[in-house]
Parts: sequence; structure tokens; C-alpha cells
Amino acid sequence: MRIILGLLILVAPLHTEGFCEDLFGKPTYKTSLSEAVVNVIQKFFTANQADIQILSRKSGDDFSLLYLVNEILFRIRGAISYMHWHEHLPKRIMPSTYNMLVVDDYRSFQRIYERLSKRSVNFDGYFLIIISENLEGNMEATLNRIFLDCYNRYITNVNILIRRADPDSEIIDMYTYFPFTETQCQDTQPVLHDSFVDGKFSLNVTIFPNKVRNIHRCPFTIVTWHNPPHMFIKNEPGRYILDGIDGNILGIIQRKLNFSLRFDFSAANRGNILQNGTATGALALILNGHGNITICAHGYVFTRPSRISASTNYFSASVVFAIPARKCYSSFEKLFFVFKHAVWYLTLGTYVAAIILVAVARFFSKKVVNFIIGDRNDSPYLNMFTISTGVPVYRLPKRNFARYLLMVWTLSWLVLRSAYQGALFHYLQKSEPRPQVLTLMSLLNNGFTLFVPEDCLPWFSDFPEIRRRVALMNMSLWEYFEKMQDPEYKGVVLTTDIQIDYYNHRNRNKTQIKSLEERMFSSPQNIFYPKYSYLVTTIDLIIQDCLSGGLVTHWVKTFLHEPASESSTAHNPISYFDLKGAFWLTSMLLLLCILIFFLELLTWKMRNAWIVKICRRKIPVNNRNVH
Repeated sequence: MRIILGLLILVAPLHTEGFCEDLFGKPTYKTSLSEAVVNVIQKFFTANQADIQILSRKSGDDFSLLYLVNEILFRIRGAISYMHWHEHLPKRIMPSTYNMLVVDDYRSFQRIYERLSKRSVNFDGYFLIIISENLEGNMEATLNRIFLDCYNRYITNVNILIRRADPDSEIIDMYTYFPFTETQCQDTQPVLHDSFVDGKFSLNVTIFPNKVRNIHRCPFTIVTWHNPPHMFIKNEPGRYILDGIDGNILGIIQRKLNFSLRFDFSAANRGNILQNGTATGALALILNGHGNITICAHGYVFTRPSRISASTNYFSASVVFAIPARKCYSSFEKLFFVFKHAVWYLTLGTYVAAIILVAVARFFSKKVVNFIIGDRNDSPYLNMFTISTGVPVYRLPKRNFARYLLMVWTLSWLVLRSAYQGALFHYLQKSEPRPQVLTLMSLLNNGFTLFVPEDCLPWFSDFPEIRRRVALMNMSLWEYFEKMQDPEYKGVVLTTDIQIDYYNHRNRNKTQIKSLEERMFSSPQNIFYPKYSYLVTTIDLIIQDCLSGGLVTHWVKTFLHEPASESSTAHNPISYFDLKGAFWLTSMLLLLCILIFFLELLTWKMRNAWIVKICRRKIPVNNRNVH
């Protein structure tokens, strides 16, 4: 029966020589392999103030591996905190970054390797593998198999300590592998990194060098697609040019890590990871190992990290429902849209005050009337109206105060009229929607359909009333935005505020797309990789540099406020529909003038007829009196 041992020793050791002697026999404490291990612990693990997790397992009945483990534990007692697990590995502890595996052959390594999980170890951490026995057969092939297993789980910070094959030699060799070199890509061949001779390492190299800092132009497959403003893809002869918020971030990463780009555009959407473990869209390509990186406005979802790895978030967008354009003001209403209500109220109040002043002045003497209104001013109300429309007055008052009032009235209306005419051209061509307060429930009650991307469908599963009105998007986002130019369109689409702002900025001559005031949630933007990818930590450092330098904020502002194309900003010639309100107002005024003209003719004829009738009644009476 195999011995099952689990020790947790923090700072102060709990075992003694007598304890070790009772179990295994007293060790010699003089093996060069344990010396090499302790040397690595002192130079690297202790320097990083690390807590080491020691995992050991033997495949045979020999106790030499346990002797070695006991000797290592005895040598590092009191120097560093460590946890030792033998045979049975932990299931629920904090994942360890610094790990030491003590094995006697490839089979014992395999047994530990198969039980490694993200719960127990951090695959992006550091691994020191100690092989206690000389390997049978081709040692290089066995080491290659170990490194290949490590690379398949994206473990790159790994070294192997093994005694040199010569039985009379006490030299301990440290092997590692470099997956990316100037001549090889994804290479797992063992490389002699250093040798422990006479109590020290001869080359004194960096124990765990960064192996993914320079990819040496090895190709990485990028899963992405054209999705402004996050990703712009321009196809030029022999290459693709990337731009946009995510495109610039990918460009910085590519230049920093020095890898070549190989694109996979087969996925046109982000996709989703299903409950049965399968995936769709871009995430399926990453999950199946067909891509190294996917970047294109990927939002962080808590269910995704269980199957794939995610970077730190570099940007956050609000997820909202874009709603159809509301009905716009008519061309007639635009004539009054230039000024706000307060300006119109002030203008009307000025007119009313002037009319009251003229009406009150008529009750005073002629001298007061001439002082305020001016002499020879027979039509003060008509003069006020003509001056406000820009028609000059030919009969000026003689008194200075009346002239002062005329000057103030003329200048006031000159300013108002100039401001009105200057802004009118802009507002006649502007499609200004009517204000309207909408909520998600009001949209559902009015028969609207909620179009959402595939990866967002699970979000509504817990809301059956909303889920019944949810449909999968079957067009591009920009096609939905074009449909929303029709106020009668009964559909809304789930998107981000960034994409709505970008569309509105690029199409300023169209009706602006609005969003519901209700924000669904905030979506942190991330890069996704295969599970346990060695790129996570390195790329996170690059992203942090971009964030601290303000580059991401700069790119967001650039692509949301870049100069729009001439077609989206140039004013079109004023059309009949733009002036239809002015024509309608002119027609109404002309009809009113014609009606007043006929009323005046009718009044004149009725007045003459009344005078003639009065005269006929009076003449006979006078004649009788004369006779």
C-alpha cells in the first residue's frame, strides 16, 4: 500500500530528523540534486517571497523519491513557506503560482499532470520539475514529451532538474524549452539551460526567462471581423491593414511581441458558449484550437472563463437598446423651432407691451402722443410690424424721444431677425425628432420586437415576458440602423452606446439614432484566448501600459469624433419639402389678405348703401317742410 502523506508547513517545520528516520530511514542530506533544488529555491523562490506548492508522486516501490523529498524539506526548513502534497493532490485551494514537482519517471509525472487543474495551480506560474532517478532509454525524448505536455497546457515557465546520465557524475543539469526562436516555432525540444557543478550553477543564467516576450515573427491566428468603430479591416494587395479601437490595440500587441498575423474571418460574430460545452461564432474557433486570439468588442461574461481565458478589460461600454427615429417636426413647425419658447414669449410680450403703450398714449393730449409716438405717425401699429419685418419707415418723428424709441425698436428687431434668418437655413434641413419618453415595457406593450446578438440571448432567459419578444439578429447592425430611419419601424436592436455614437457621427445628415434611457448593463471589453494561454499575463502588461498612457481613451475619442465624410456633413440644396412650411404660411397669409380685401369691399359697399338709404329717407321730409 502506498504511503499517503499531506503536510502543510508554514515558515516553521513540523518534522524532525527522528520523524524522517522513523518513516524512511535517516537521509544523508548530501546529494547534489537536493543541493541544486535548494539553490534554485534560494535564488528565485525566496527572492520572490513565494509560497511553494510541492507535489510529489512515485511510480515504483522504491523509497528514493521520498528520501529526496524529505531531504529537500529538511534543507529549506524555516527559510520559506511551503505546502507538500504526496499522492493525493488538493482539490479546493487557492491556485499556486510557484510549484515544484518531484517525480521519479515520466509515469509519475503523468499522474500529477493529469490531475492538475486551474483550482490547484496557476498554469501561467512557475514550475520546477525534479526527476529523482535516471531516465531509462532516450532521455532527450522523455524530456521532450514532458515539455510537450506542458506546452499543450500553455506552461512555458518550466525547468527540469535531473542528474547527468553518467553514473559517476554528480553534475545536475537544468533543462528547459524555448517555444519561439529565430529558427523554430512551437518547439518543445529540451535545451540545456545550466548545470549545477561543485555547489553552484556554472552559467548563472536567469532561472525562468520570459519565453513569450519575443515571438520571433511566428504566426498567430487572429479571429476577428469588420466591426466599426472597434475593428476596421482594409484589404490591400498582399496584406490587411487594421484600424479602430481594437485594431490599434492588436497592432500594439503585435509590435511588442513581434509575431506575424494570420487572420480567420470565417466568424462574423462573437458567438456564445453553450451549456453542453460547444460554442458558436468566434468563440468556437478559439475553443476548438483554430485561433490564438480573438478581439472585436468582446464583452466579458462570467460563464466564458470556465472554457477560455480572458485578458484584463481595456474599455467599458454601456449595452443599450437602439430605438427607431421618432417622428420629426414638420417644415411648418421648423419655422418656430429656431428660437426657444422663452425667446418667443419675450418677443410676443414686447409686441403686447408696445400695443398697450400706443393704446394708452392715445388717451393723453396731442403733445404727449407726439412725444411718445411722434407727429405724423398715423399708423403706429402698422409701422411696428413693418419695422420688425425689415421694411423702412419713410416718415420719421421730429421729437428726440420718439426717435430714440424708434431706434431701439429697429435695432432690437434687426438682431432678432438676423439671428432667425441665420439659423433658419440650418433648421430647415435638419431632421429634428419630437421629444418622447420611452421605456422597455412601453416598447413591449406597443408591439416592438427586440433584436439581440447571438451571445446576448441567454441574458433574457430569466425574463419570460421579455424573452417572448426577443429575436435573433439576422442582419448587420448598420442595416438595422438604416431601417430605424423609418419612424414606423417596429423593432429595436441591442447594441452599445459606442456604436450608436459612431453611426450618428458618420451620418449627421440623417435622423439621429437614439437609445433608451434605461441602460441594460455595462460591458467590459476583453481579448479572449484558448484556456490557460501563455499570452494572458504578457498581453495584460501591454494593455496596462496602453491604459496608463491614455492610448485607449485617445483612440476612442479619435474614432468617435473623427472628421466625417463630405457626404455626411455637406448641406444639400434646399428643396421644396424644406420650404413647404414657408409656402403654406405664405398661402395662408395671402388667403387672409384676399379675405380682408373682399370684406373691405363688402364693408365699403354696405356703407355707401347705408348712406344712400339715409339720404333718401331725409330728402322727402325736407321737401315737405319747404313747401
